[in-house]
Amino acid sequence: MACMTHETHSFPPHPDRHGIGPVTTHARRRGQQRAIRPAMIARLLEHGIRRPAGKGTEMVYLPRWCHEELLADGECMPDERMDTLYAIVGREDELITVGHRYRRRWR
Repeated sequence: MACMTHETHSFPPHPDRHGIGPVTTHARRRGQQRAIRPAMIARLLEHGIRRPAGKGTEMVYLPRWCHEELLADGECMPDERMDTLYAIVGREDELITVGHRYRRRWR
């Protein structure tokens, strides 16, 4: 089936639309394939915790307690699955890829 091209479900060609910044083609495709809206990524980058992911990149994720606060404040909906969402950000704050965590991240 073809990808959805509705403007709320696809990554914008202009990086400032949702405040995401530069987005790679890989991240754009993975976001569409995994049904991750740009608004969700913008919220993740704003409220998420950054941890080193190797080779100068960072993993941005939302811990459960932070997700519960966003739900209580009404900033996200329960069906958005923000607590499983992650993003890999490059050295110049370029969004490299996005996805859903399905395994625990060991510290």
